[in-house]
Amino acid sequence: MNELRFPAEWSVALLLVLCALCFFGLVCKNYRDNWLQALGLGGMILWSLGRATVLWDREEVGFYQFLSHASMVAFGLGTAWKVWKHRTDGFSSETGRQQ
Repeated sequence: MNELRFPAEWSVALLLVLCALCFFGLVCKNYRDNWLQALGLGGMILWSLGRATVLWDREEVGFYQFLSHASMVAFGLGTAWKVWKHRTDGFSSETGRQQ
């Protein structure tokens, strides 16, 4: 069965964006995460860098692999946008509620 394929460079670019989003999530004072979330972000940084190096020499990636990379980046961008939007409007990042 023929599976839809994507250039591996697209997945590498998505993984590097994911790595940057996770890094900025770790160091951003407006995103107050607990230690489990910080551990998860650190794990995603290591995973995305490792996965990008594996995909670097490949020609293509499968549809579901590309979809998972794109979905993680979309989630990270949405979270970054939410943190940026609520950084000064009285939104408590500790409770997740409007003050």
